[in-house]
Amino acid sequence: MENSINNRKEFIKKLALGISSIVMPTGLSGNNSIDKPTKLSEEQITFLYDYETWLKDFKRYIEKRNMEPFNLENNKKLMQLSEIAEKRKTVLEDHMKDPVFAAYFNHISREITNII
Repeated sequence: MENSINNRKEFIKKLALGISSIVMPTGLSGNNSIDKPTKLSEEQITFLYDYETWLKDFKRYIEKRNMEPFNLENNKKLMQLSEIAEKRKTVLEDHMKDPVFAAYFNHISREITNII
């Protein structure tokens, strides 16, 4: 439990530090500039934390599948992770309407995708 709390604190710190590097769309003009960020809700922060954890797990199981494509337990875990993603889809679509959330979500996705 202590490790989980520390990981969550580190994740929230990373979110806070990353805000200065995120470029947000502003207004209807389509111009980009760094806006004064709006705060993420606790629900959005929790979602991003869970998403980052899920993405790291998914990456680990994908790597294992690439080495052992017929590992039944690993393939079951990949199916479970895919089901989790599907269940979160509607919540994600709602959160993505917030440009600050969308920027963080895309940043986390790119970070992990680059590792893959």
